[in-house]
Amino acid sequence: MLSTFEKILILRNVSFFRDICSEDLRLIAEICDEVAFSAGDILMKENEEGRELYIIEKGKVRVYHDDQTIDLVPPTYVGEMAILAGGARRATVEALEDTNTLMIESGKFRQVILKYPRIIFPIVRSIVERLE
Repeated sequence: MLSTFEKILILRNVSFFRDICSEDLRLIAEICDEVAFSAGDILMKENEEGRELYIIEKGKVRVYHDDQTIDLVPPTYVGEMAILAGGARRATVEALEDTNTLMIESGKFRQVILKYPRIIFPIVRSIVERLE
């Protein structure tokens, strides 16, 4: 089981959270759950309802979208739109090897954002940069 401090270190290395101050990262770390996937497990399926963001802490995943695939290794994340806007997943993500993640559920994330709205601004900036 990871400590809050270890979760903060993982979050700090992911672009989605890189510009958030340590105090606010602690708030996010406290709502992270550790979720492990075995090789071949599906983290999410395209067109299914999504409510979780997964931060890939260890392992390797493959993202399937349209006719394209991309392999991701730490530090990275998948499912960011689920915690921000909800709705159907835009891709399928499969663990290619045993993979450890930190999972953030949208309801918990929204509670933190409502209480500490300053957290959302650096996150929006990182999403815009990723889309460019």
